[in-house]
Amino acid sequence: MIRLATAVLLERQRVLVQPGYIFDLEGDPYLVVNLLTEPSTFAEGLRRLTDKGLTA
Repeated sequence: MIRLATAVLLERQRVLVQPGYIFDLEGDPYLVVNLLTEPSTFAEGLRRLTDKGLTA
């Protein structure tokens, strides 16, 4: 299911995230974002995620 979620976010919201299991995050499904992105681009990506109800 998390693979589908990452594909949907990329296609519909134009936000690229990685599934947390790639980084050995266990428990609930996690999405991982890149903190090396330009600050304005990062902020826009977070806005798009939170507009869709995805929160930390």
